[in-house]
Amino acid sequence: MDPVVTVDTDSVSVEPGGQASLTVRVRNVSSIVEGFRIDVLGEASPWARVLPDHLEVLPQGEGIATVLFSPPSGVATRAGAVPFGVRATSQVDANASAVAEGDLSVGGVSLSQAKITPVTSKGRFSAKHRVEFSNWGNTPVRLRLEASDPDNALGFLVTPEFLDLPLGTSGHAKVKVRARKPQFRGMPLRRTFRVVGRPLLAGQFEPAPGP
Repeated sequence: MDPVVTVDTDSVSVEPGGQASLTVRVRNVSSIVEGFRIDVLGEASPWARVLPDHLEVLPQGEGIATVLFSPPSGVATRAGAVPFGVRATSQVDANASAVAEGDLSVGGVSLSQAKITPVTSKGRFSAKHRVEFSNWGNTPVRLRLEASDPDNALGFLVTPEFLDLPLGTSGHAKVKVRARKPQFRGMPLRRTFRVVGRPLLAGQFEPAPGP
């Protein structure tokens, strides 16, 4: 007879490089003592370990094991829901088995790289730059681009205002910088500024601006 397999939760959250666990229960509905081998199926199986991975269960009794999920750190582990199944297989009858299913929710890793060209520009009234952002994280990201200077002496026009970056891609924007109060005499002034790409959180995905 097939065993009855249940898990204490069908949704487990874990960060890359972290660890999460769940409890699996195997009920022996037969009239004899049975041994059951416990393993994990699905995309999450390479990250899973079962302790213990073998249970001896009395007739009408229940055995308990723990499943540990340890996805590797870094951007190679994609974010999102990863399905899994916990299977118990009878060692008396290999055809007798049951599976409990769930999802492993893997957290996102944000890893972006930015560069601006030219680094230095000159102009009495305005200057133009190009900024590029690369997404080396494990989840797609939408960035809101914001430019600022510490003295509030500059005005900015950033086009586009938002960048959508799938995994492993880059995007660029144009930045036009102008002096709020142009200087017509004297020595040139050096002004510093920065352009920041701020990831939008879930629920903040604003529509991209129209053409």
